[in-house]
Amino acid sequence: HAKRVVERAEFLVGVAERIFSNLGRYDFSGNKAIGSKVVIDLQQLALQEQVAVLQKRSRNPLSGKGRQRLDDDRFFQAQPVQSPTWVSIGQLHAEQGPARPDKSAPERLPPPLPAPFTRCCERFGLERTLTYGRLPGGLVMLNWPLDGNDWHAGLERAFSGSVPDERDLFDAMRQHSLRFAQSLVDASDGLLTLSHGFPRDGSAFSSSLALMPYWREGRRIVGPVTVLEQHLLPMSDEMPVGALPLDQHGDCDSIAVGNYANDHHYPGPDWPLAPKSRRWGGRWTGTPFCIPYGALLSAALDNLIAADKGISTSHMANGATRLQPLVINVGQAAGLAAALSVQSRCIPVELPVRRLQESLIQDPLAPAAVVPLWHTPWHHPAWTQKQLDALNHPQESILADLDHSVAPLLQKSPCQEDVHASHWSGTVVPGGDGSFDLHAQGGECWPLITLEPAVHCWLQALDRPQDVSLIATANPWGPWLRVSAVCR
Repeated sequence: HAKRVVERAEFLVGVAERIFSNLGRYDFSGNKAIGSKVVIDLQQLALQEQVAVLQKRSRNPLSGKGRQRLDDDRFFQAQPVQSPTWVSIGQLHAEQGPARPDKSAPERLPPPLPAPFTRCCERFGLERTLTYGRLPGGLVMLNWPLDGNDWHAGLERAFSGSVPDERDLFDAMRQHSLRFAQSLVDASDGLLTLSHGFPRDGSAFSSSLALMPYWREGRRIVGPVTVLEQHLLPMSDEMPVGALPLDQHGDCDSIAVGNYANDHHYPGPDWPLAPKSRRWGGRWTGTPFCIPYGALLSAALDNLIAADKGISTSHMANGATRLQPLVINVGQAAGLAAALSVQSRCIPVELPVRRLQESLIQDPLAPAAVVPLWHTPWHHPAWTQKQLDALNHPQESILADLDHSVAPLLQKSPCQEDVHASHWSGTVVPGGDGSFDLHAQGGECWPLITLEPAVHCWLQALDRPQDVSLIATANPWGPWLRVSAVCR
């Protein structure tokens, strides 16, 4: 019989106490007994004692490679997980810099930065490096993977169980990010200073650093179902979605939808990953894929549900499943599954998936998709019914939704009411490669992107320049206009 997490509650409390107090943010004292019918593990590194990262990775194929390569490859022995980052916050001073990024910046010689950050500005220039993570109020998130503040060394210490090892690792990561931030400040000639944007509770850590690092990968649960890289890849050009997960009865058991490109962070050059992106809405976007309910469940513990990055995925699939939009959706599904299980007096594995799916779709506050629909946005009046219909006929529903005619052009989008949106007039010019520019009446040229299927379909139909009036929101640091409606 599967063990209950209730019997292991002291272990969970003990690990949480040690990790949190080590970060200097929380102070748990003493052991606490937890009597829980269902436990959700949503820690960044996950707390399941029996799920070691290296063991888990050895169980799953790596881009079609077998277990032997994982066991023998020196790279994976030295780099057990993707490189984490410790984000810092800076403050831009507008009077010291241009209103829009200088497009010629990458062509100029980048400013000299000290090692190991010497080459961080070579590809995009200093301005783009600084403004990559621009936030309101002139704040910028300093999170730069190219010879920036990603950390690569000694990551096994985060999983060693040794408090001194973890403390040394975190101290090294913090100092590395602070050095990176300070090197950008020094090179910016007054454009950037460090910000004190993070709250502190008496600890000695800099308030320009996040409270904890961002781990792109951690321990993952061993579930009855494992999401592999192959499940993320589009089935065909005509069916640009990952394979739909089906249970033993042939029913779709998806509980969340992601669409991020597969993105891995390691020292050295980029990996040659299987492509899963396409042009849509004037920009490159990942193709959608599904997370089955079984990827949240434990094969060993019958009342444990995984969330965050701890779900049952292969190492390669984690490159796409780790991103926050999907993590949020998985967390919503995990929390709802736990609540429904307690309400129904059953363990999570016995919860009917259809009940969970329908509850997610019909949630009164945050309705969540369980099936990818390319051309029916969340605000479309038919969205709820199309999601429900897709549970009965998923393949047919997705194919039908790919028909451009299902996206009426003049349908009102909530994005039109964005306080930052305004009317733009000019000539839209197709680029021939899926890109589009607006030559505005004021003389500026803006790349166009959209998140609205109706606007995407209108753009796709253009075969020559056309005069137009748009409702759009300008992002000068993209730079682009995000179009929410075409007024013709």
